[in-house]
Amino acid sequence: MKIRRKVTTAILTAVMLLSPVMEISASSLSDAQKEKENLEKQLEEAQGVIDGLKDSKADIQTKVKELDQQLTSISLEITNTQAQLEEKSAEITDTQSELEDAQADVASQAEAMSKRIQFMYENSGKMSYLEAFFRSGSMTEFLNQAEYIRQISEYDRDMLQQYNDSVQTVADAKEQLLSLIHISEPTRQE
Repeated sequence: MKIRRKVTTAILTAVMLLSPVMEISASSLSDAQKEKENLEKQLEEAQGVIDGLKDSKADIQTKVKELDQQLTSISLEITNTQAQLEEKSAEITDTQSELEDAQADVASQAEAMSKRIQFMYENSGKMSYLEAFFRSGSMTEFLNQAEYIRQISEYDRDMLQQYNDSVQTVADAKEQLLSLIHISEPTRQE
């Protein structure tokens, strides 16, 4: 019994001595388990951040492609607008040239008509149909003079119509020039 008691005492002493070590080991094991769980949780969070960054990278790449397409489109629009501007500038130059030519024609026709009217005024008392009839020696001569007077009158009407057409051409050219200038000028906001 003494031996049993000694053995029991020795076992109890050993258990008591080992108890704090086991407790420390169990505590360390529990802490290590918690640390492992904490690290696994951090790993999952880091993986989520990585996945989020991958998605963000894909979104950014998509946005960059969209912006690049928009930039290309805007660049094409600028090129087209420049071409249209150059075309309008050429149209304006052509229209200005046409306007100058038409104005010169109108001035020339006005001067010719002025001279013709002056001539007709100065010579109006000299030749009328009745006078031509009495001066003519024969009916044939009268008809020839009447035809001559008719041709002169028709020529005068044609010249007047050409003058009116030229004036209208000048007015149309001015209107077209103004519309071209208005179209080619950007609107200004003050």
